[in-house]
Amino acid sequence: MKKALFLIFFQLLWIGALAQGAGSDELESRIIAAHEGIVSITSDFTQTKVSQLFDEPVVQKGKFEYSAPESLVWEYKWPTELRLDMSDSSNKMTMMLKDVIINAITGVSLTDRKSFEIGYSNESDGSILVTLTPKSRTIAKMFRKVCLRLDGKTLYASSVSFEESNGDSTSIMFNNQVIKK
Repeated sequence: MKKALFLIFFQLLWIGALAQGAGSDELESRIIAAHEGIVSITSDFTQTKVSQLFDEPVVQKGKFEYSAPESLVWEYKWPTELRLDMSDSSNKMTMMLKDVIINAITGVSLTDRKSFEIGYSNESDGSILVTLTPKSRTIAKMFRKVCLRLDGKTLYASSVSFEESNGDSTSIMFNNQVIKK
């Protein structure tokens, strides 16, 4: 459960972490501006896990929803259903992760450069690749690297991938995003 909660944290952290440690002040300003005033986000996703434990990649599909100020739901719909509503949890870790995610979404944590080393690169397809390398030992025990791909025009994440410390990897493609300001 702890690992699942950290995965959810990183899957949604894409908004807040984008502006941390920016290689360009202009890019950082554009990313911050793009994410200011977000009141809700819904998106379908396809998650693919590659693990030494499985012969083939494991594919899951679902939807996540964020509504200001503190509603956060991550829902797997295929091949099995699982709903994680972090809005009303009494679990201390869930509450902490929810707060971190919401602070990232709303921009509160955009200047925290203590958690990651961050690199930016422009890709040939016009997207921007943001690479997050954990500084925290706790996070580094789980992930070697987190990579976010931003749409070059909207600056919203189109995908996120995780290189886990055990050699496994998880990638999440976002589609049908609805972002309301």
